[in-house]
Order: sequence, then structure tokens, then C-alpha cells
Amino acid sequence: MFTQKEEYYPATATMLEAGTLFFLDKLELEKEISHHPELAIQMISYMSAALRDMTSQLRDTALLDEYAKTVRTLERVGRKFNHEGKRWGIEIPLTVQEFATIVGTTRESVIRVFSRLKKEELIEIRSRKIIILDTCKFCTLMQRDY
Repeated sequence: MFTQKEEYYPATATMLEAGTLFFLDKLELEKEISHHPELAIQMISYMSAALRDMTSQLRDTALLDEYAKTVRTLERVGRKFNHEGKRWGIEIPLTVQEFATIVGTTRESVIRVFSRLKKEELIEIRSRKIIILDTCKFCTLMQRDY
């Protein structure tokens, strides 16, 4: 967006559930933004938050070991989805391999971390759902290990 080049954004996505896909015409969007500056502010705010998340993920991938990267990813997902009191239900509609790819590590490493977290009674895993049992303990883990 906002460039003169006729290039496509170099990213892909996979739909995990049935849904509707919308495309925005770049020129039409730029025209609407020029008429509605509040839309520009909302978009900048959203992009700023997304950039902050990506920077955090990149830092974690570069600097942390597999255990820390996996825990951080669980924490990030937990903040974004379903937290209720002291229990977070995090629905992850991904295979362990796909989750490992997101973390930036191997499937075996993720399995070892999940086993350790289960032994420490911090998480439960039921089919394709990870449940952080106690957010207070989990947050303490985050502070202790980093």
C-alpha cells in the first residue's frame, strides 16, 4: 500500500475455517483514507501493534532457546484469546508441526516443552486445545525464566 509500484504483498495465508475472503482495491482504499483521516489513524494504530508483535516474535526467535520461545508463544496466544479468570482456554487449530513452525523450532522440541509444562501442571492438552491452568503461575514462569 501507499507505493507507486504494482507489486503484490509477499505473504500467504491459510484459512483454518470456512469463511469469506475480501479484497481491497488499493486505489479505492487510498481515496477513502484521504476523505476519512480517522480511518488512517485506525490503520496506523493497527499496523503499529502488528509491527510491535512481529518485532517481539523476531527477537524471541533470534535470542531465546526452544523452551523459552514455546512458552512465549503460548503466552502471546493466551493474551489474544479467551482468558477467563485463572484459566485460559487457548484453541490452537494447528498440528504440533505447524505450531513448531510458528515458534521457529522443531516438532520434537515443542513436544518436549509441552511435556515439561504438563509435568509442572501448568498446561493441559486435549485434542487440539491447550489450556493454561493458572495464569498467575504461568506469568510467574515467564518472569522467572526471562
